Amino acid sequence: MTKTIIGIEGELLPVKESAVARVAVIGCGSHSFRNIFPTFQFLPIELVALCDLNIEKANLYAKKFGATKVYSDYKKMLEKEKLDGVFLILGFDDNTGKPLYPEVACEILNRGIPVWMEKPPSATVEEVQKMIASTKQGKTFAQVGFKKMFSPAIQKTKELMQSKDFGKLSSFSIEYPIDVPANIWNLNDPAARRFLDDFVHVASTIIYLFGVPKETILFRTPDGGGIQVLLYESSVKGVIYLKKGASSYAPLERLEIVGNNANIILGNAINLTFFTPANRGPYGRAIDYFPVYGDGPKSYFPEFSLGQLYNKGLFLEGYYQEIKNFVDCTINNQTPSIANLDHALKVMQLYESFSNEPNKLAKLGVPIKETRHTSSFEHQYKCDKCKIRLVLKDGWNFKCTKCGKAYSYEQLLRTKK
Repeated sequence: MTKTIIGIEGELLPVKESAVARVAVIGCGSHSFRNIFPTFQFLPIELVALCDLNIEKANLYAKKFGATKVYSDYKKMLEKEKLDGVFLILGFDDNTGKPLYPEVACEILNRGIPVWMEKPPSATVEEVQKMIASTKQGKTFAQVGFKKMFSPAIQKTKELMQSKDFGKLSSFSIEYPIDVPANIWNLNDPAARRFLDDFVHVASTIIYLFGVPKETILFRTPDGGGIQVLLYESSVKGVIYLKKGASSYAPLERLEIVGNNANIILGNAINLTFFTPANRGPYGRAIDYFPVYGDGPKSYFPEFSLGQLYNKGLFLEGYYQEIKNFVDCTINNQTPSIANLDHALKVMQLYESFSNEPNKLAKLGVPIKETRHTSSFEHQYKCDKCKIRLVLKDGWNFKCTKCGKAYSYEQLLRTKK
């Protein structure tokens, strides 16, 4: 049988019923509202149900985004609804600081239902391994929200790296303004929580473009800045520069990749320049701008003035592409080749390398001895109104679970605990 859906440009599109994915979403929060639900309008999705602990919010989200059913218990939803896939946008446990995905994802995967989960998928390699075991038990698959792997800029970067002009990869460096926590295991420390939440962009970019390093060595400064050197079997070397103390107005990230007399620079995840092999010309006394003889640098950038789909951040950042990939895999019953649990395992191995002793070379993938959670609330604060302990909302803000008031970390640092 066929049905009519709305296509990517708003056109009416007749398709087979089997080409439309019946999905549910667990987690009606800020991130899903801003970045996940808006992509659904461009995809062959039937939003069957929403689930959130706050049933009022679930009802309002359902009304806004077109879901037909709402639940506050995801297990009841799984029992009652016939689903082709489930989206998880859950966040962190208030008490331990750990991502909430592993337990819920395993429950769904064991039932044979594909899962898309937001990053970070877990706090440890071990938790990813449990999810992999659940995919095998349920004979299904999972995909993680590594949007960098799908962003047009990173995709173009990979294409240029494979070009004849670029040649053989020599080295790379990547910059990102994240603290290196003094105690990487204390996820109730804002620095550690933000590291877990944000370093995923760095790690997933590295795994996608360059693969898994053989060894790493970390140098951490007392103020939380750091440099990690990555060594590969192929003699390729990489550097991660975590620039603690950078201005919040400054560009967030920078990637430079060096080939054979060529290099690629990606600034702030959008401005891409390919410096192909070129001739400087003779040494002399030129006082003008630097001349280039032969092929010059090639710049790539999106167009912003017309009403194109790629004007939207959903497309430029990779949200649409990653969710489309999951929907396509769901419809075709294929395991994702990008951002799958194997990639998640490698990403978490890179995370865990930061637990190695600083200033010493260590092999990647060595099992850890500690668990990424804590029962200590030494970094916690109390709500000035309700007088109860605040929980960490993200790497920048705390919140009161009773009145909902938010406090910035900088604001709390200026007050007594």
